[in-house]
Amino acid sequence: MSKKRKAFPLSVSLQLETLVCFNHGVRIVTENSDYCRLRVKLRHSAWAKLYGKFFPLREYHDTILEGIGMRFFLLFKEKAITLETLIEELCSEHRLSFYEGRMMAVDYIGRLMRRGIAVVEIPGKKDGE
Repeated sequence: MSKKRKAFPLSVSLQLETLVCFNHGVRIVTENSDYCRLRVKLRHSAWAKLYGKFFPLREYHDTILEGIGMRFFLLFKEKAITLETLIEELCSEHRLSFYEGRMMAVDYIGRLMRRGIAVVEIPGKKDGE
């Protein structure tokens, strides 16, 4: 069994300095002003690869972003931005308080990370720590 990683405690100031960027392993299939279709390559476990010898497995997962997801994507697609900038954009566009915007932004970035679309970089933290 693999070891579970310990959660790295983040203060609010460190959260706001966190860089959000686009995972360049994701391919943009369709992009227009209304929506964006992204294709993420799937990584299969050893058991799934064994299963794949007998039954075909999907190699890619498509995700469609629209609305606020598309807005987030456009903000960090070209270059990495801080979470604070993302929150400020969200708050000014939808007239939210800072705490509402922070809650929405952190939750949505977490969802994009689980889908393999977004990557975050915590300042001052090296790989493997």
